[in-house]
Amino acid sequence: MTSFDKTRILYQYYELNKKAHEIIANTPEMRTDRIMNIKNTIEKGSYKIKSEKVTQSVILDLFVEKSLRLKI
Repeated sequence: MTSFDKTRILYQYYELNKKAHEIIANTPEMRTDRIMNIKNTIEKGSYKIKSEKVTQSVILDLFVEKSLRLKI
């Protein structure tokens, strides 16, 4: 391995590490109170799901996944 290869690998490591820190810093904290509220509602059997929202979410996920694959 040449000195250039080591430098390139270290640079890539630094860039990936920097991106990871940015993602973590920009990720909102979990709202545990909201999560517990939803969990309790589900356990009681009174959580209502709108099928339109589920459909929209599935279609959006498929679209985003396909778009990301085209960029790779």
